[in-house]
Amino acid sequence: MENNFHVGSKIEQLLEEQHRTKRDLGLDIDMSQGNVVYLTKRESIDVQTLHKIGNNLKYNFWKHFPIDDGTNAATLVTEREKQLITEKDKVIAELNAKIAEQGKVIEDLKQNLVKQENDFLKEINSMLKKK
Repeated sequence: MENNFHVGSKIEQLLEEQHRTKRDLGLDIDMSQGNVVYLTKRESIDVQTLHKIGNNLKYNFWKHFPIDDGTNAATLVTEREKQLITEKDKVIAELNAKIAEQGKVIEDLKQNLVKQENDFLKEINSMLKKK
């Protein structure tokens, strides 16, 4: 896998963002300003130096160099997504059951109202017949 990440450019960018100079970084990591200038021109840097610089700049350079260690991150995300989908489906099923239950309650209430209306109409008819 080819990696087009330029470590030196990233160091320059971070120094600029943090309003620091190459001299500041050099003093912090026990390196001459000239060596820091040299590093910012390089596409790659030895691991120990990169580790020192990363700690000093509070930046994780390793994220630009992923390693396939057999635990495929995409698979882990997929498993989490599956779990979320399962949880979502469970919640949807519970909500649908509640909706169905409320639908039955509404139907029962409608039937009760129709029965009451019929009873009232019968009573009104009975009163009218008595007159």
